Amino acid sequence: MEKIQITIQVKVPLVMVWDLWTDPKHIKQWNNTIDGWHTTHVENDVRNKGTFNFRMESLDGELSFDHKGTYRKVLPYELLSQSLDDGRSTEIAFRSLGKMVEIIETFDPQHNDPIDLQQEFCRSVLESFKLYAENYKG
Repeated sequence: MEKIQITIQVKVPLVMVWDLWTDPKHIKQWNNTIDGWHTTHVENDVRNKGTFNFRMESLDGELSFDHKGTYRKVLPYELLSQSLDDGRSTEIAFRSLGKMVEIIETFDPQHNDPIDLQQEFCRSVLESFKLYAENYKG
């Protein structure tokens, strides 16, 4: 199955994007979707062979899942390459474009969910990050 790739541009400097993307206290604020999901718990050891676990739950509490795995390769301010616990892989690349950053997320799709649903879910999380980052006052 072909990988899914979603790209977004955020009008925030790269150093700030990296911090907001990797710090658990910030992840809990932006790692959600517009359609009623939120992150209730975050563990994030951002280093080669470090592990992560983002617990996502629907706002009504009926659905939940753990997005967890291990970092295969971490290049600060450039790349997060991950192996997910379900065997899939994900890469998040960060590219500075002057006063903005392009975030490119590429991942192996799940076999049991429609591709368009997975694309929309990922895009929604990236849109949530963009909104959080561009409005963050520090």
